[in-house]
Amino acid sequence: MLDLFENMEVPELTVVIDDYYKIETAEINQFLRSLILGEIPWLHIVLIGRKMPELDVEELKIKGMCFFISAQDIAFREEEIYQYLEIISFHGDEQLKEQISVSAGGWIAAVYLMAVSYQKDEKEGMLDSLNSMLKKAFFDPYDTRIQEFLYKLSFFDMVTEKQVIYLFEDPEASLLLRKLYSENAFIMLEHAGEYKFHQIYLDFLQMEREGYTLDIKHLMDRAGEWYSMQNDHALAFKYWMLAGNYKAVLNELEKTDIRNINSIDRKLIFEVYRQIEDDWKYEYPIATLKYIWLVILFVDKHRGENMLYEFERYFKQHDHKRYTRNQILGEIAIVSTTVAFNDAEKVVYYTNRAAELLQGEKTIIRNRKGVLPYGVPHFTYDYYKKPGKYLDTVNILAEGFKSHIEVTDGCGMGCIPLIKAEYDLETGNFDQVERWVRKSMYESELWEQKPIYICTCLTLARLYLYEGRWEEVKKILDKLQKKMRMEQNTIILNALDNCIGYIYGCLGEYERIPSWIRSGDTSVNTSRYQGSAFNYVVCGKAMLLEKKYEELDIASEVFQEYFGVFQNQLGY
Repeated sequence: MLDLFENMEVPELTVVIDDYYKIETAEINQFLRSLILGEIPWLHIVLIGRKMPELDVEELKIKGMCFFISAQDIAFREEEIYQYLEIISFHGDEQLKEQISVSAGGWIAAVYLMAVSYQKDEKEGMLDSLNSMLKKAFFDPYDTRIQEFLYKLSFFDMVTEKQVIYLFEDPEASLLLRKLYSENAFIMLEHAGEYKFHQIYLDFLQMEREGYTLDIKHLMDRAGEWYSMQNDHALAFKYWMLAGNYKAVLNELEKTDIRNINSIDRKLIFEVYRQIEDDWKYEYPIATLKYIWLVILFVDKHRGENMLYEFERYFKQHDHKRYTRNQILGEIAIVSTTVAFNDAEKVVYYTNRAAELLQGEKTIIRNRKGVLPYGVPHFTYDYYKKPGKYLDTVNILAEGFKSHIEVTDGCGMGCIPLIKAEYDLETGNFDQVERWVRKSMYESELWEQKPIYICTCLTLARLYLYEGRWEEVKKILDKLQKKMRMEQNTIILNALDNCIGYIYGCLGEYERIPSWIRSGDTSVNTSRYQGSAFNYVVCGKAMLLEKKYEELDIASEVFQEYFGVFQNQLGY
């Protein structure tokens, strides 16, 4: 993706992210860091927040890539505060203006609050704390009904008129929201029709409501339902958890496509499963299997394997009111392929077992839109792990993956001719490669199997490189760049980066190899399987192009350890 930005020709662009701390995650920080280190000349990023982001700011400042503006730098000066007081027609004397200026510390919101507070009750002066002034000027004047409405709204970062009608089950709620916006300067209307509190007012309301008895369970349930309807699983889970409605979370997870679960959702799901009773895990088997899948990928493979064993043992002895026993056992078999990752025989065994159990039905957990292979642009790279057994591995995969394609309604379509193309290329049977690649390309595009298509591009590009067909290689790169512009899935983007980086490495174009691969940075990988160390193959090519021969000699020892995790023979 960085290479895509670097090659774009656009005017100067400044991206401003306000309240960055609210969305900050390790993945977003890594993405921004990659953009910054890429030194894209036309792109400028402004982050505004209440705390320093975890972005190695000091290092970036030293490199001249980051400039830091403190709150003091943008504080209003005394003369500016005086000008502002005149604009809002403040009638206090000079001594009072000076007192406001000193007390506000350059914070214009505090200036506004103190001015309004004074004009409402001059005798109180400037002795009130900021929260006291907020309470007196922007809370106490409202009746109990509106105060409770504000308390409840403070559970949300922002709301729309349509949303408050749903949350409060009252068509008048939107009118009340509109009225509050018109008379309260600390309620803002964003461009998308979203109302939000100024942060200091939101903090005040959240602190104030602690001393007030609120029945919020029903409201939180409604909020969970609302965000579920918007396909925002993270917020749906959050509000159902506030309501203590774990069953709603499980029911949502039962229906949610596992591909749509992000890092925030995972944390909430793990928390739910720490809280619920064992009986509920069996009541919602598909949700629980998705949870186990996440444990295998992101936490502990062996722990997930043990959970699968216990789950299978239970359902061999118990029926379920919504699913047949074979359906659940078939889903367990599909999840077991994740435990068996890169063991061709075991993966094929579990997919055959799933096909046998499902008897023509399709698996719920894994479907056509699943990602296969997992961030690698070479299908057999993951599975060839025993020296001298490449042909055996290829035969197992070519025959056995038919059942995987069948039970998942097409996930992996195109992999069988691809497997044959990769084998022919690796073993020097060049005459057959393009025929198999074309067949795989056709099938993978027809069934929208992007990871398979990426693998076909790498195989064909390598063939053309061998044959000296440089213009054809560039056409393949153009196709891949177009794919990248439209892609959002991080695992597929990972595969694209590896594919493009490998090809540019062969072409000798060091600068066009993605920077994260050149530097050996694997923090873009979000699970234990993603990429399978393929990026180190490309990283090695980059080091060769830089003529860092001694460093490469040392790095090769380290790379062997990475390839050794899954015994990737094509990595060695």
